[in-house]
Formats: sequence, structure tokens, C-alpha cells
Amino acid sequence: CIGVIDDTNTLVARKSLGLETAEDFIAAAKADPGKYSCAVTISGFSNFTRCLLEDAADISLNAVDKGGASDMVPALLGDQLDTGINSYGVFKQYVNDGSIVPLLTYGEKRSEYFPDVPTAKELGYDISAARAYFFAFPKGTDSAIIDKWNEACKQAVSTDAYKAINDDYGSVVTTYFGADATKVWQEQMDYYMSFDKYFTW
Repeated sequence: CIGVIDDTNTLVARKSLGLETAEDFIAAAKADPGKYSCAVTISGFSNFTRCLLEDAADISLNAVDKGGASDMVPALLGDQLDTGINSYGVFKQYVNDGSIVPLLTYGEKRSEYFPDVPTAKELGYDISAARAYFFAFPKGTDSAIIDKWNEACKQAVSTDAYKAINDDYGSVVTTYFGADATKVWQEQMDYYMSFDKYFTW
């Protein structure tokens, strides 16, 4: 089953950088290739979305592997890095207090949770990215086990507590089960594997 599809990956900048919009940042990056650092997880989704933007906007950022959010956020707040990419929920409290500036998101449309942040597509770049969080079983697993698991997941995702967690991270609950989940997962795999040039370093 797929429990949620996160399309909230967001490019943010430290407040002290002085660039308040995606247009300003991209113009500055074009004028000075490689100047601006971007905190990502090199082997992860954030670096993939950095590559998408670099190709689409014809810019070059200095990718810095900061692992997860626990290292990325302090580096931005401490002015050690210029920008970063992660799910919006990671940056939410710092966006709210003004210490981090959201520049653009990679969703197909603006999020209901942060409607003031434009998408890359709105800015003229035909890119988007979303990732599915899912449960999978080994091939050949008894269908009765899978059915029972799916039923338990359906109950879990229908609770107010599950919705509240996703609300906190700015994610809309989007669920798929059984053959539908397999279809969506395969579509995502096919899409991302079409960018295999990003997966070699």
C-alpha cells in the first residue's frame, strides 16, 4: 500500500542571502555559476530535484551533501550554506518565523498548506517531483497476509491522528492499495528511471 505521496519538496534560502524570490535567485545563479551552495542528500530525492532544476533553469549550484534535515537546517540557520531542498514540513517552523525563505516547490500545483509558494512549473520550468511512501512485501507472499496488512493500513490512514501528522508536514493524504498501489509505484519508477543520468556520480 501507499500511505502518502509527498510532493512538497521545496527549495529554500537562508534569510541573510537577501534573495526573496525564485526569480531573483535563479537570475543570481545564472550570473555566477557554482557560487551558491545547495544542501541536499546526494544519494536522495533532494539531489534529484536539484538536478531537475539545474537542467531546466540552466544554472549550476554547488551541491553539498548534508545528509538529513537535522544537519541541513542548522547549516542554513548558521549561514554555512545558501540554499537547501527538502520536504516543506522540515522547514515549516523556520519559514513561519522568517529565518528561512521558501523559493519554489516541485508539486504539480501550489499546496493548500503554503499557497504563497510558487511551483517550478508556474515559473516556466516543466518539472515536478513527488515520492510515494509505501509498504511492500517479498514476491510470493501469501495474499491473505497482504490483504490483512492492507486492511490495517486502511484503518490507520482513516484516523484523525494520521491526518494530523500529515497536516503538520504539509502533506495531503493520498492512499492506494493493492493493484492500484502497484500501478502508481511502477509509474513513478518508470518516470524516475528516465532520468538515470542523475544516478551516476
